[in-house]
Amino acid sequence: MKLLEFFQEDNGGLSYTRLSSFIILCCLVTDWMHAVFTTGRFSPDMALVSLVITSYTAKVVQKFAEQKSTDVIAK
Repeated sequence: MKLLEFFQEDNGGLSYTRLSSFIILCCLVTDWMHAVFTTGRFSPDMALVSLVITSYTAKVVQKFAEQKSTDVIAK
């Protein structure tokens, strides 16, 4: 699987939500690695954890809304 394929939607367009979620996750992992290597432990900031959860929740809601609107249009 190519990385670009991960960011594509079913219709072939690129997904900004997937891109932003991926970038946020990369920032979390980078912050985690930096904390572990410098202090020896990681205590995540609640704002960063909330941002990660919100970004992935937004993608799930977006996908559900797209499927529901497609179902309504098909009827």
